[in-house]
Amino acid sequence: MAKFEKAKNLNEWMDQRLAVNTLKKVMNTEYWIPKDINFLWAMGMVLAATFGILTISGIFLLMYYKPDTATAFDSVNYTIMTEVGYGWLWRHIHGIGASLVFLIIYIHMLTGIYYGSYKKGRELIWLSGMGLFVAFSAEAFSGYMLPWGQMSYWAGMVITNLFSGGSLEAYGLVEWIRGDYVPGDAYLTRFFMLHVFLLPLVIIGLIVLHFGTLRIPHVNNQEGEEFDYGEHAELYKAGKVKESKVIPFSPVFLSKDVFLILSSSTPYSFFSSLVMIGNAIHNTKNVSAATRPITFQIPSGGSLPINVNTIKSTTINQNQYLKSPLLLAGATFGLLSKNGSIKKIT
Repeated sequence: MAKFEKAKNLNEWMDQRLAVNTLKKVMNTEYWIPKDINFLWAMGMVLAATFGILTISGIFLLMYYKPDTATAFDSVNYTIMTEVGYGWLWRHIHGIGASLVFLIIYIHMLTGIYYGSYKKGRELIWLSGMGLFVAFSAEAFSGYMLPWGQMSYWAGMVITNLFSGGSLEAYGLVEWIRGDYVPGDAYLTRFFMLHVFLLPLVIIGLIVLHFGTLRIPHVNNQEGEEFDYGEHAELYKAGKVKESKVIPFSPVFLSKDVFLILSSSTPYSFFSSLVMIGNAIHNTKNVSAATRPITFQIPSGGSLPINVNTIKSTTINQNQYLKSPLLLAGATFGLLSKNGSIKKIT
């Protein structure tokens, strides 16, 4: 067992048990960053800060959201937007933050491509970053389902149909993902669980991995120059700051990150205020509640027991019927004759 001495303060007590001072050196004060970088290198921290804002705003929205097809739409568009104090503000912050995440990710990715931050020695940095991109995409898609408007419903229908594999016709997999033939209660609750629990855990894990992969190869620089980080770190510690090509992550580089985050919060707040006036960025087609399509079976030798005006909101199992032109023509004839469009010839 390790030897424990009487600690003089809380930091010393924690250091004896968790080696917090060693961790602080490894990931902060002695984590060395090249001097030859620009503001684009701060996009990673801006992304982490934006994810934090999404988490906080999501917690407030979660208090009033109801993951049920009968109440989800009203809980968002009426309860949160009109009845809960500042609920509209948190929803707009959450929606705008989700869009900004992808803007920041694209800038961050293009920076890595342009400066060659994916090359030999830094492969895991790129792979973990791509994993984050996929995870954020899945998180955004699952979140888009939750308001349960028309666009949410049909976006879910289209995207899940992609898993059928086209000509592979893996419709069993699609039904397994949805929990039903079409998106419904099982579908909504599954994607609710993914959005608020499983995917955020995956994202947090990938963020930790992404930061970890930066520790050994270090951050790239604008010129792609390779030098001895240890040697230049010793120069910095010896007070030869100008001769050294590196700076510590904390507090030097981190202060620049914080400055950029605070600077970006001003246009963020301005954009939020614009959206609050008239819900500018919300899709107008998603402000009407999702309507589950009517699924019917064509009876043998008879006409369809529905009004022809409901055809637009009716779905047919295309695998069973659209491949049979005779059945489709018969069904059309039955509809027309039932509604008097075709009179019997005597």
